[in-house]
Amino acid sequence: FMYSTVRVEPTPRLQVDEVKRTTGKLLRHCRREQRDKTKQKSVFFNLQIALFEIPPESKTKPKLVHLPHPFRTLEETKICIFTPDTQEKYQKLVQEEVPSATVIALKHLRSKYKPSSVKKKLCNEFDCFLAPSSMLANLAPFLGKPFFDRRKQPAAIELQKGSIRESVERAVESTRVMIGTGPSLSVHIASVDQSPEEIEDNIIRGMNKIAATLQGWGNIRTVHVKTDFSKSLQLYSSEEFSDSDSDSEF
Repeated sequence: FMYSTVRVEPTPRLQVDEVKRTTGKLLRHCRREQRDKTKQKSVFFNLQIALFEIPPESKTKPKLVHLPHPFRTLEETKICIFTPDTQEKYQKLVQEEVPSATVIALKHLRSKYKPSSVKKKLCNEFDCFLAPSSMLANLAPFLGKPFFDRRKQPAAIELQKGSIRESVERAVESTRVMIGTGPSLSVHIASVDQSPEEIEDNIIRGMNKIAATLQGWGNIRTVHVKTDFSKSLQLYSSEEFSDSDSDSEF
């Protein structure tokens, strides 16, 4: 098992001043929303990326992009690891290196998590789902819509003795780039609980890494940013495409 190397382009296309201005506007909006007790707290800053062409990569294997300031840590994250049917073997390996993780064998996922309500409960119970790379394509039919709606598709890890903790930690601290069937995608890039400087750095440096997984900046049409309860604000538009909504108000 190997992690794919993401080449970082030397010159970010996002403008620092624009990112600061937009981030500040969204954080002020978040504080207003948090005062409204009828609404759930916003959790993520999300980058909404429109492409010119859909990359031909797998639609079932998220690409991991490590951020300069991870928005979650191994110690604070509820982790579920799907394993092959020999669960006892892998549960022992996982418990030795990541004792806080929950292990579910594929046969149990198939038999015990059939109703959509149970799948939704499973999706809500954990922050992060992981599995060996060889299992990812087989998992999709058994997970259901909630996993895709909430961008909780399992990411690939290595289940080999001595390297499990490092593999899990890297996956937990990375964001996922999931190629879909259309020319757009949404990527978690930061948490509203992070400092403004960390959020800005994640957006600028993180987007540069994300672009490298999507055939480079030449394939990026537009980039917008939003939180859970905000409108999207434009951060980038290619010279071939202009968008007049960059200064949208809430």
